[in-house]
Amino acid sequence: MEPFVLARHRQQIAVVLALLVLPLVAVGLAAEEATPKAAPPSNTDGRCDHCGSCTGVRKVCVPKDVVREKKTVCWSSKEVPHCIPGRSIHCGTRCESDECGCYKVDIWQPTCARVISKTEPVKREVTRKIPGIEWNVEERCAGCRGQRRSEPACDAG
Repeated sequence: MEPFVLARHRQQIAVVLALLVLPLVAVGLAAEEATPKAAPPSNTDGRCDHCGSCTGVRKVCVPKDVVREKKTVCWSSKEVPHCIPGRSIHCGTRCESDECGCYKVDIWQPTCARVISKTEPVKREVTRKIPGIEWNVEERCAGCRGQRRSEPACDAG
């Protein structure tokens, strides 16, 4: 193809792409403006969040104990009794009738049955409380940064 024709095709393709992409960009910008911006940290005044001092303040990570709830499925089993019938004795037949006509019904006499237990699964949902640590960014002075957080006591039993 001639260079002039190729250049013209490139221009047409660029125009078509621009017509397709510009509405998408506009929708994205409108959606971006509609979503609220994340709020800055509440206390960025240069004072210690712990004691209020102004000397040697800087941002540090501070741990906080949290308890999260987690749903878990637990399985167990239970024994369910069932009757297993023994052989029955055939005592004969009798005639019955309905609107369709006559028919024969077998007459059976049960003799005995035995009880067996079947194991069936049991599903339970349990909500467990899992301890954890959540980290927050706070402004602390040199004195408060030196303080150690109190460690939780571990239960041995």
